[in-house]
Amino acid sequence: MSNSKEGWLKIKLHNHTKWHRRFCIIDWDKAVLFTASKADTRYSDWIQLLSTITINDFEYSFHNESNNNLTNTTIEIVTDNGRAAHYLQAETKKDCDSWLLALKQAAYSRVGGGIFGQSLEDTYKYSRDKNSLVPLIVRQCCDYLLEHGLTFVGLF
Repeated sequence: MSNSKEGWLKIKLHNHTKWHRRFCIIDWDKAVLFTASKADTRYSDWIQLLSTITINDFEYSFHNESNNNLTNTTIEIVTDNGRAAHYLQAETKKDCDSWLLALKQAAYSRVGGGIFGQSLEDTYKYSRDKNSLVPLIVRQCCDYLLEHGLTFVGLF
């Protein structure tokens, strides 16, 4: 895997009733989160990180889930048009924030998203479009303003 994030997380997939400690790897090239019971074994489960999924941190997840095991180190991944929710739990808030950013980058960078809350260098690093140093969302906003905003005084 050419570009990945890996480490141990507690996970609760939509079809599981209990939390399990699993070794997880995000493969950015394939946009997949792989999980295994040991670091050096085959992966038993995976979550496809498509741009159509929703990735939430603790604050949003806590209000929508009655599970008392959710903490401020919990990430919720909603797939299948809201029919399935998977939960990931890191050891620390810092690890949780790192995993949350990596998951969002893997899922949304292919469609120009996943760029907020990070440096421009990181935005470029995970961008599919290497032809421009300007993030796609910035180019899209400028194009829109050029097309629809030229008649507004003071806009530029």
